[in-house]
Amino acid sequence: MSTTTADADAIRAALEEFLPQSSPYRILHHTINKADDPILHTCFSLIEETSSAAYKASSKGWHPKAKQREMHEEGMHYLLLLPKPASATTKLPVSPPPALEPQEMAKQLLGFLSFMLTIDDDVPVIYIYEIHLCATVRGQGLGRTLMECVDAIGRGTGMQKAMLTVFVSNEAAVGFYEGLGYEKWDEEYIAPVRRLRSTRKPADPAEETRNPSYIIMAKDLLDVKSTVSHGQDTRMTLSDTPESDGWETDD
Repeated sequence: MSTTTADADAIRAALEEFLPQSSPYRILHHTINKADDPILHTCFSLIEETSSAAYKASSKGWHPKAKQREMHEEGMHYLLLLPKPASATTKLPVSPPPALEPQEMAKQLLGFLSFMLTIDDDVPVIYIYEIHLCATVRGQGLGRTLMECVDAIGRGTGMQKAMLTVFVSNEAAVGFYEGLGYEKWDEEYIAPVRRLRSTRKPADPAEETRNPSYIIMAKDLLDVKSTVSHGQDTRMTLSDTPESDGWETDD
């Protein structure tokens, strides 16, 4: 699934809105262009460092290969948080920072957010898959900045909702998302939305229904119905995803 020119323009415009020139950080948009992507290797290591324990404690379990497959899914976008060259933080007019090679980006990566533009039950949705920051940059409001950037991308691309999954045990994250305007999604929609994720069927689906280890959260991005036409769009819909509604195995 390719990104349309309009989507690419909207993403570029959103990134230009965030982080003042004086900020020591910058956000770059990245899409996967090869299987052996060094940036994704670093992103995966950050997920493993920050969240593998929560996965292991949940009904999902921690399945590295499944997570890596999910990260490489067609249509996945990445917002990369990187340090800005010192010369680019001055108020004097300067040329844009030089483009970095993937290997150098991977070395400098301080955090990332991944998302996909999709269609859920005929509703355009920007689905947030991951958001992780290195310990050295937490507490600076950068997570909020990345989330607000996604909101701007969603609006710019005509998405009506933003959605995400969060572990129930991560009370701090739930509170963080609530502070950004997210609310728990109606339970009747949890099953179809789960198909957006690469997943593995829990050992006891009934138990997962009774005591879910995660919740879906969503927020409205548009006050009125989007005027963006998706009739000819190449975005993935739920009907394009595998029929299995369970968590994928790690085999």
